[in-house]
Amino acid sequence: MEPVTGPVRVLHLLSSLEMGGTEKMVCDLFTACAKSEKARLYYIVMNDKWLPEYRTALEQSGAKGSFFQRREGDKHPRYLRMLLRFVRQNKIDVIHAHTTGGKYWAMLLKVLTPPLKLVYSVHSTFDVVRYQGARLALHRRMVDWNIANSDIVLTQCHEKELVKSSRVYNGFMVGAFRQRLPGPPAAPPRLVLVARIRPQIKGHDLLLEAAAQCKAQGFPGHITLMGEDEGPCKSGGDAMKELAAKLGIADSVEFTGKRTDVAEILCRYDVLVCPSRKEGFGLTIVEGMAAGLLVIAADGEGPAELVADGQTGFLFRNGDAAHLAQTILRALRDTPQQQRDEMVKLAKELAGGFDITGRAEGYTAVYRQVAAKRVGVVKHE
Repeated sequence: MEPVTGPVRVLHLLSSLEMGGTEKMVCDLFTACAKSEKARLYYIVMNDKWLPEYRTALEQSGAKGSFFQRREGDKHPRYLRMLLRFVRQNKIDVIHAHTTGGKYWAMLLKVLTPPLKLVYSVHSTFDVVRYQGARLALHRRMVDWNIANSDIVLTQCHEKELVKSSRVYNGFMVGAFRQRLPGPPAAPPRLVLVARIRPQIKGHDLLLEAAAQCKAQGFPGHITLMGEDEGPCKSGGDAMKELAAKLGIADSVEFTGKRTDVAEILCRYDVLVCPSRKEGFGLTIVEGMAAGLLVIAADGEGPAELVADGQTGFLFRNGDAAHLAQTILRALRDTPQQQRDEMVKLAKELAGGFDITGRAEGYTAVYRQVAAKRVGVVKHE
């Protein structure tokens, strides 16, 4: 098979463009690939849910795209016609889908446009593990390549015999993050959790319970929960406010809601905590490292790949609030400042390896080889 000579045309198909690690990474990817001679990126956002800042980022990248303003769940065939028209007019070679819904729209396009290739990003550890029977067979048949965002996710792909898979870590614009001023933590120390308020997954309750235990041991801290409430009832935030009041720490907990200026304000904090019960990668971890924060994370799944305990941050037992409290005390009370400074330095160096420029090269290599139908030679990054 002859290699692709010109830029491969890749359509990123997104269900929405709201606050989230995947959405932010895609925006950064478009900026990084704006002048690429190997891949020309296009975008379609299906639903009527998008942040103005993210829309502006896509539009200012110079890429061609469209916002369909579709109501979530609407399966009217006009959207398939709109997709098909865009694919044909722009001579798309590869569709890159980032959600299950986007993947199924892309599968329909493949049926109607057989030369089209489909790349699917597996962003979480609760995605492909659910595939069984006909659903799994359909995925194997229709998806030309799977991109896992961590080694644990890649392992899950292989366990499902999705042999056409490789790992490309998520990336971000490292240089966009302002730096925390060096020195000891504030009194009380400022801890931040950056994630949608989805406690059963992101572990907000674990951090609140740990903060209460630290306070009971004479070491109070100020907790900031940065992220929008998730779900149709928006009940996660209310539940966490009730929990903070019950634990007696309501006056030490701040809810900022949705923020799009994380790169500018993260440096105001001392510690970034990632207490997720399930986390395929943990983009906020490397963002915290890049901003010069000390990082504390659960020791499961993706975060365990990013944090070396006692070297680039601290790990606690996944789901264990008491051990998280002990780890906070270990990090902020029992570890000498010189050792913390060295850990922050090493973590910054680690974060530099996740710059979006390098990730863009990984994606582009997959696109070009899949477009050339040489899927058997795509290498693990």
